[in-house]
Amino acid sequence: MLAISKSDIPKFLESLIKEGFEVIAPVKTKDGTNFEVIEDGDEACLDYVNTSHPPKKFFLPDGETLFTYDLKKFKIKEVVGKKRRVLFGLRPCDLHGLLRLDMVFKKDPYYMQRRKNTIIIAIECSEPGKNCFCESMGTNKVKTGYDLLLSEVKNFYKLESYSKRGKTFLKYFKRYRTLKPKKLKNLRKFDSKNIERRILKIFNHKKWGEIASKCLSCGACNVVCPTCYCFSVSDEVSFEETSGERKRFWSFCMLQEFSRVAGDVIFRRTREERCKQFVFHKLSYFKESYGKHLCVGCGRCIDICPAGIDFFKEVEGML
Repeated sequence: MLAISKSDIPKFLESLIKEGFEVIAPVKTKDGTNFEVIEDGDEACLDYVNTSHPPKKFFLPDGETLFTYDLKKFKIKEVVGKKRRVLFGLRPCDLHGLLRLDMVFKKDPYYMQRRKNTIIIAIECSEPGKNCFCESMGTNKVKTGYDLLLSEVKNFYKLESYSKRGKTFLKYFKRYRTLKPKKLKNLRKFDSKNIERRILKIFNHKKWGEIASKCLSCGACNVVCPTCYCFSVSDEVSFEETSGERKRFWSFCMLQEFSRVAGDVIFRRTREERCKQFVFHKLSYFKESYGKHLCVGCGRCIDICPAGIDFFKEVEGML
């Protein structure tokens, strides 16, 4: 069984940096543990349940420049990231989140270039968070989408390689006796069986009004969700109007401005409508279009909500 000791992880990451990779790993920040670009292997944090924010920003940046143009030179230049990157420490739920984004952005050259240039080293969870319910959503394990998968066993991480790119890293791992990681159970459950159909029965339930009365419409749940992918596009033009750039910004369905169209018409003006859109998209609408639930059970929306709203507990109470 190939494995690597925990004490050797910093040296492993340091080697990748020296080989010219941009290495992204969980680090301690003022907002908790989050994915950041590291310059030293010792910066990586291994003692965490999950990051406060998903690694979505490294594939779908907020405020990214899509292209620049210069009318005087009759020139348009697309801005596509080409860095070789390693994303280390991805939990299964976040990897499933990336696989959902792959479905949506499979024809987007900006997203796909970053995706192709990034080697994924995922790490299975060894401890559940209090609001994690990935097991209920079937996202606690991964079978595809990664290059290397590490599983914690005492002071080691045992290794599984999935891709040819992942196998090029085998030189950093040593052979040990058979190592068996412990089985992990979530602390909470959510009945997701046929939820995409069952939830349609409660669309007009009066409870949605009570939930909306607590909601601040702040969009925090959208920000931390690994699968929220909506965006708006803005053109920034120079004073002379001869050059400029087109940018893509994150956009959030929990904000009233999100559904505003020409003529100042807002399709989802009330908070109740927006709360339902958020939940039904995660549990029903996306499944209808792509065959998978958009929720991966990471529990971040519950963790961060300043009003203490647990949408999934509320849904269970209405069913």
